Amino acid sequence: MRGGIRAGLLAGFAAAYIGGPSPSVRADSCPLESECTFRKPNVLIVMEYSAAMNVEWVQGQTRWEAAVESVQTLLTVNNGYFDDNVHVALMRFSHDPDPSRPGTPIPGDTSGLLDGTRLDVPWVDPEGAYLECNGGAVLQALNALAPPPGSGGTWTNGAMLRAQQVVEQARAEHPEDLQPESARAYGILLYTQGVW
Repeated sequence: MRGGIRAGLLAGFAAAYIGGPSPSVRADSCPLESECTFRKPNVLIVMEYSAAMNVEWVQGQTRWEAAVESVQTLLTVNNGYFDDNVHVALMRFSHDPDPSRPGTPIPGDTSGLLDGTRLDVPWVDPEGAYLECNGGAVLQALNALAPPPGSGGTWTNGAMLRAQQVVEQARAEHPEDLQPESARAYGILLYTQGVW
């Protein structure tokens, strides 16, 4: 069964990137992990939120708009298949204006980035329970954002280090996910314009 799930997830990724059916709203209820034969993987969507993402990607669409559209497709294609079968979280990044000082905001940013990152949508609720079919919260967070600020750089390496901390924290808070026979898989889906 595990191989079938992996193949299904890959098919979901492929549909999101090579066309597939047009996005649709999920019609049925969310399958809980307790109803599944596998532990749902935790996937962290990491999106660059810098001035470089305001550059036109194709005529009439910026890099940021294209990235948001891609995430929307990923979470809604095939009646929300991806959202049904993973725990999804969202993190944005730009740059850290002062790496030597913790809690540094970016001048001109009103979206809540601190030290160059923000975990907008976590995998878990305040009590530490995994949020099932959390794609709606990701889409709501993205829809509420203005385009990235008109100034500021990119620090992808810093974002990946922060993403690693998010993964390590989730593992520490859920030791049951580390059991060798049923370890929970983790993935990071990175959207960046390319500067490391």
